[in-house]
Amino acid sequence: MIIVTMIEKFIGLSAAIVLLAGLASAGNIDSLHVQLGSWNGTQFIGSGSDWNTYNAGNWAIGATASGYGNPLLTSYSPAFNQFSLPDGEYWLYMAEYYDPSTAIQITLGYQGGGSAVGVFTSPGAAEYSGPYMRVSGTAFTADLIAGPQSTYEMVAPGQVYQCCGTPNWIVDVNTAVPEPGSWLLAAAALTVLAGSRRLLARVRK
Repeated sequence: MIIVTMIEKFIGLSAAIVLLAGLASAGNIDSLHVQLGSWNGTQFIGSGSDWNTYNAGNWAIGATASGYGNPLLTSYSPAFNQFSLPDGEYWLYMAEYYDPSTAIQITLGYQGGGSAVGVFTSPGAAEYSGPYMRVSGTAFTADLIAGPQSTYEMVAPGQVYQCCGTPNWIVDVNTAVPEPGSWLLAAAALTVLAGSRRLLARVRK
């Protein structure tokens, strides 16, 4: 009976670890990086167009909750690079740069280290046309909401990276969509649990 109890605990713990490994979120996002370029089938090659939240030498990225008219979550005060966004869906605002590149690479940096990188291609210039097609990375989805426009929210005044009067293009990023690997791990956990019941049934006999 003691052996059976130990087996039950071990199998239950193993299944829980597998399940949590697949379904747990990465954490809080504390940096954003968007680049335009090309995709050669295996690798992203940047064109030099670069927006981020941590380098004053590049254009800024403004992030809001999904939907028009929401306030900036990447505040420029006290410092533009001091923010923490839980995994979820956000709209990223970038100043127009007139780049015809057809691929976009998005990098999400996480508190405590680690990052998630996704590369997407567009039927035309990624800054102006969608829908995007994912060609690399599985941690999040992304698509163009609108090409450069000045009707709605601008990158906030005081962010010295880029004049707030420049039209912004908007990209939706959603980290809440489970990775395909997460579903596979969840299925594996259920398989482990099902197999454990058959094993324990034989042990008890």
